[in-house]
Amino acid sequence: MKLAISRWILLVCTTTVYFGVCSGQVISFGMRKLAASTNQFGLDLMRAMDRSEATMAFCPFCIGSSLAQLLMGAQGPMESALRHALYLWGMQPQEINLAFYDMNNHLGVNLPYGLRHRSSGLFSSNNYLTNETNDNEVIFTNNIYYQRDFGINYNYHILLQRFYKTAVHPLDFVHNGEETRQHINAIVEMQTGNKVKDILPDRQSAATQLLLISAFYFEGTLDINMSSTKRLNNHIYNNKVNNNLIKPMHGYDAFGDESTILESRRSRIRHGINTYLNCTAVEMPFKGGIISLVAIMPHDINGLDLMLTRMSAQMLSDVVSGLEVKRVSLKMPKLSFEKSNRNLSRAFANMGLSDLFKPGYANLYHISDYKWLHVSEVLHKTYIDIKESAFPMHSYNSSSNVKNFNTNFKNQHNSDVTHVEFDKPFVYFIVDNISGLILVMGKVGREPANYRLPV
Repeated sequence: MKLAISRWILLVCTTTVYFGVCSGQVISFGMRKLAASTNQFGLDLMRAMDRSEATMAFCPFCIGSSLAQLLMGAQGPMESALRHALYLWGMQPQEINLAFYDMNNHLGVNLPYGLRHRSSGLFSSNNYLTNETNDNEVIFTNNIYYQRDFGINYNYHILLQRFYKTAVHPLDFVHNGEETRQHINAIVEMQTGNKVKDILPDRQSAATQLLLISAFYFEGTLDINMSSTKRLNNHIYNNKVNNNLIKPMHGYDAFGDESTILESRRSRIRHGINTYLNCTAVEMPFKGGIISLVAIMPHDINGLDLMLTRMSAQMLSDVVSGLEVKRVSLKMPKLSFEKSNRNLSRAFANMGLSDLFKPGYANLYHISDYKWLHVSEVLHKTYIDIKESAFPMHSYNSSSNVKNFNTNFKNQHNSDVTHVEFDKPFVYFIVDNISGLILVMGKVGREPANYRLPV
């Protein structure tokens, strides 16, 4: 009996280790803690950003990684402020560095085939994956540039190279501003495989000391049967709430004069309603199944700000875990745009990090002995392109017989279908299902000025 139990335990342990190593999906406690902290930081940042913008998207991990690199070089009150903003209490510097190092490796290795991770332009077998189908693609990078007159401590260089696979790059913002701009644009373009271009449209100020730049590129294909249709903004559509013909909401059509609507009929996706947030949520997988798109829409057309105020990382996790697989008829705008966020400095000030941008108050003494060293600007650029399935639904309606069959089938089983239309301002998240890390946070639409809560 004891021999049988011993063999069974050995078999279980061997199988666990085998699949853990082969799949590369072993997530440490530090990584899970980092994912939860980064998600909460991202929600705080979204609330602190300019809410007058009709569309918004950013990568909280890219921006959080840049701030974590500053945390390693900060002292005194600034160290405490950065820990507070990043929710990294109770973690020693070595634990924080290892968590970011492991998370970077996880995103480079464990993401499904077709996804690529390029961290600061460093290529190796550990952070580069692609395949011929190229259904999904993820590229992100972050860099720190500084005025070359300031000396950077050697130990800080070693720390960034070892744990974050990046470096602090010296440039001359004073005498070679235009050449510096072209150099940064070329580096970011090279690191992102020519995906993100012109991250600096204008030259930086000659007073620039530290410049934080990050970029994120995502192109993914949803793994559900969807079709796309184009609709002009001046078209009138039927409001199902009161059966009146109204013009589209401005925030709903924030992509330009012509917007694209994705539609899925009777697809089996996860759906749910949360009473605390007063919202409807859906989760749709991308090809490969390891990353998903989560979209959350408040039931009140002017309830986006209130929903964001009540939302936390734990609440978002509870909402997603409470979703159930249902047959859903879904309509939502296609998420495809390129956005450059240059207001992050003001957003960080709203989060209690204003001293980071003040000479003599940044306390970045582990980075340089120069007492007046401070961050001049934080820039982040995001490119998002979420595509529908490769099998459009209209291809199945080529004959009248198929149309009649679909109509009869829909009438017979209409009670089994949940209809969801994202016709109000909503938020969305692209989530790594293994670690729980949110890769992208974004919103579509905006509330009227008199409904927006103050920042």
